[in-house]
Amino acid sequence: MKILVMDTAFRTGRIGLCIDGRMTAEMNVEEGKLESRTFVLLMKIGITPDLAGIDLIALAGGPGSFTGLKIGAMVAKSLSFLQGTPFKGTGTLPWLSAAGGRGILLPVIKSHADRYYWGMYDVKGDGGSVQAPSEIIPPKCTNAEKMVDIIRASDVPEPDGAILFSGDPTEPDLPWPKRKVNLPLAVLAELARIAFESEGPDDPLNYTPMYVARSQAEEKAEGKS
Repeated sequence: MKILVMDTAFRTGRIGLCIDGRMTAEMNVEEGKLESRTFVLLMKIGITPDLAGIDLIALAGGPGSFTGLKIGAMVAKSLSFLQGTPFKGTGTLPWLSAAGGRGILLPVIKSHADRYYWGMYDVKGDGGSVQAPSEIIPPKCTNAEKMVDIIRASDVPEPDGAILFSGDPTEPDLPWPKRKVNLPLAVLAELARIAFESEGPDDPLNYTPMYVARSQAEEKAEGKS
């Protein structure tokens, strides 16, 4: 299976080609340049602009950079719609979990100020292949203290560890073991393939990235109600 993989959820974007689970080409994308350089980048990694031979477009669907996610979604959805190639978005938190190992995992990605995107996932398997994580707590955006409060107030087991994105400069203060991991495009491609085969493609006209856009003002208002 040939998968065009696109990640614009972070400051440095990436685009690559995954064939039968192996990355055969990968390039970094200058910040904010994906929309203007898409076809040049496709040609550089060996893909023609009509996406001939591509079976699936896999997109990092957030949470992450608001602007980056919008640009990535616009490009991926446009390519899918114009060329008729199936498209599948995959969340960055499940992606981080799948890249981080096995067990009850707490993937954490820096948002802004003292806030982090996070969720909880159960990743099964023996480590021999990529496994699709099962969601325990859906994605949220809070500070570290609130994160711990929500987890300990929920009827869920405490995580075996927190999995942090290696590109984040800061680490939240958490009571569980922490380790940083990279986010391989091959793992994103495999998660998209698994979801595509079980759920079918996303609709390129209606797909929206996961922004996790609850503001502090919304949380304060909720607390007063």
